[in-house]
Amino acid sequence: MKFKNYRNSYTNDNRIYTKNEMLDMTVREIKDRADEFVAQHKVLGLPDESELAGSENVVHVEAYTREDGTEVKAHWRSKPGVNSDENSVNKRADSANNENNYDNADWDDNQEGSQEYYESQKYEESEEYKKEYREREKQKSIERKDPDEIAGVKRGEPKTFLEAAQIGVNPNIGDNEKMNEGYNNNCTSSSVAFEAQQRGYDVEAVSGDLSIIDEGLALEDSGGFFDVVKEKPCEYDKINVKDISCYDYFEKNIKNGERYQLVYYNKGTDTVKGKGHVINIQKDEKGNIIAYDPQDGNGELGESAKRYLTDITESPSNLPEYKVLRIDDKAFHPYYKDKVLKPRKKH
Repeated sequence: MKFKNYRNSYTNDNRIYTKNEMLDMTVREIKDRADEFVAQHKVLGLPDESELAGSENVVHVEAYTREDGTEVKAHWRSKPGVNSDENSVNKRADSANNENNYDNADWDDNQEGSQEYYESQKYEESEEYKKEYREREKQKSIERKDPDEIAGVKRGEPKTFLEAAQIGVNPNIGDNEKMNEGYNNNCTSSSVAFEAQQRGYDVEAVSGDLSIIDEGLALEDSGGFFDVVKEKPCEYDKINVKDISCYDYFEKNIKNGERYQLVYYNKGTDTVKGKGHVINIQKDEKGNIIAYDPQDGNGELGESAKRYLTDITESPSNLPEYKVLRIDDKAFHPYYKDKVLKPRKKH
């Protein structure tokens, strides 16, 4: 449906500009956002305020002032969605009303003031797989030397992908009353938080506005993880799409039970913040690739994941190089682990 699940290919942001906004902008502002406007126009055009007001696929963010005093004008954002050819992967779950209710893939939208949750189809994990997963994770936890506690949260029972996705790690991105750009600029923190959830830590991601944490994670090529064998921060493997497509890379290299972090950039930037993105990749028990964005809760499965990964890494607006890092066998970076995560609030 129009407007839903939209992301600007230049900024990787879900903000939608209107004709009304442009009329209120200075020539300088329009010039500074020219590339962003062009990218939006190719997909959505430039809708009128009334058109968005009548759509169920957008959310209106009221004007607010950041902690540093910066005033942010009222604006519109696209609501996210989930896609797959056969089964939807999941939707970001209501963390208050679905707490510990991991076995049911269907749930209601009960979070007051949140973005619309997605209609869940049947993505399931067998009880046998859950048992096998937990046993495997408990052994990995010993090998990774996982701490008993991270960010003030004690380690609990490991969670499968579905269980962690039902909880979600970035709930404020969809809370209209708390909406701020920090929760749209914390993709690396969200990636680390989702991995932590799968390891049994009940945490969520901090806002990207709290510090330069997210940008630092990306630029230092640690991804928030530490190699316990080499005893040093991790380094991404840099892959060129001319050598192997992103989907084919994971199809060829990722094994069941392994989890990866994927980083891709837009052209004209050397930072992730605002012009690049980080997501998580793994396989389900049937061997299907899952491309999951912990920042907004969107997921792609199977053939849908193939199209999605091809689009984000081979788009003309993106750099031809993407970066990957296996993370399920890595420790959390000792410097970042207590800075990018916080105890999950019962929203």
